[in-house]
Amino acid sequence: MKVLRIALFLLPLCAMGNSLLEQRTIKLSAKKASVYSDSGVFFWKSTMKGAKVKGVRSFYSKQRGFERVVVDFSTPNIPSVYGHIDEKTGKLFLDLLDASPDSDINQNVSGKYLKSINIFSLDKSNTSLELSFNKKYGFDIFYLNSPGRLVIDVRK
Repeated sequence: MKVLRIALFLLPLCAMGNSLLEQRTIKLSAKKASVYSDSGVFFWKSTMKGAKVKGVRSFYSKQRGFERVVVDFSTPNIPSVYGHIDEKTGKLFLDLLDASPDSDINQNVSGKYLKSINIFSLDKSNTSLELSFNKKYGFDIFYLNSPGRLVIDVRK
């Protein structure tokens, strides 16, 4: 089943002509690295099961010079995450395994760079997010625990 999930994630990327073997692969960390990437594949393998995506929020900090997008989870840790930064479109794609959207998911998009968020329920226990931005940007992606949060810092 896991192979099928990963194959479903990778199939659109192969169809677009991207070779994942040529992409930079990043393992997410619990610390902000301040290393911004404008392309590549990232992941986090977790044992957390049954997470709910409670909300997605964004805000721009002029003082810090970046926009922060946060995906909030109902669990103390984040679920497994597989993602891709599409260098051609500037979109950020996230697959959240063993995580389903909450019935009243909160979307608070008040930032400067994030244009839209699309949330797709792949099946009863997997969710996909597509984050669209108004231009191509660099992303620093990390997670926080207690409660589980996936944090995406975006800058020019």
